[in-house]
Order: sequence, then C-alpha cells, then structure tokens
Amino acid sequence: MQENVQLFKSLLLPQKFIANLGFTYLEKEESYWDNELLGRIYHFKFIKNDRTIEFHFNETHNKITVNIDNEGPVDEDEDQAVEYSFSLEQWLDRKGISPIKYPFRLNSYEGTLQAQMQQFFAFLDQALQDDTLQKILRGETWDYVSFDWGDMK
Repeated sequence: MQENVQLFKSLLLPQKFIANLGFTYLEKEESYWDNELLGRIYHFKFIKNDRTIEFHFNETHNKITVNIDNEGPVDEDEDQAVEYSFSLEQWLDRKGISPIKYPFRLNSYEGTLQAQMQQFFAFLDQALQDDTLQKILRGETWDYVSFDWGDMK
C-alpha cells in the first residue's frame, strides 16, 4: 500500500464516530482497484447489522467518497436482499450541511496531506451528528437519495 493510503487508513480506523455508532471494520474487505480515468482507488468497509459505511480513497486525485448502504428486506421475486445506497456527499449537499464547497476533496483544506485528512475527518465527525443521519446509521429509518449523474447523463 502506498504511503498516502497508509496515512489515510491510520487516521480513519481510530475515528470515534465509527466506534460510537457501533460499526466494525471489515479488514478482509479491504481492497483497491485501478481505473483508467480515475487512477487507483482504495476501499475500506465498516458494517453494523444491515448498514455499511464504505470509504473510497482515490490517491491519484486525493478525493474521498463515502457511501452509506442499507441491505433491505428480501425481495421475494428475486429471492435476495434488496440493497439501497447513497453517496454521503450528495446527501449532505442536498440537506445543505456542507460548510465548504468540496468537502470530500482533500485539496479543499489547508496544510499538508495529513492536516487535510485530519480536517476532513473533523468535518465528517461534525456532519455525522445530524439527527436524521444518525437515525439512518442506527437502522431506524432510511432516506432514498437518487444518484446525481451530473453531466454524465
């Protein structure tokens, strides 16, 4: 693993908001993939009951993506669980919770890469205090957020 990815992981794993919500890190699910356009993206997954939080760190562009997943009830026609997911960045943007324009891009923050990551996690810790989001992460409710494809439509 690259040095920047090790730094990201070392700052991610001890975050209190993950433990406080009761999520467990799935080290066996840790992976990466290479994308011709985006570069190498590392994947870190946390789970609690039917909810997951997935962090994707793009070391090429120093961008972080956070997805919240809900494995819903079994679809009797398909005989498998129905899965719902949304981008935390888009959810926060729609709720007007983002204090800066691009909070998931590390270059939106000042300082060294480590300082930028620390500022991102401070932002994320604050954002996760939202009551509705807390209920979603505790499995008490769900919010359907359609993916914004932007100019890719």
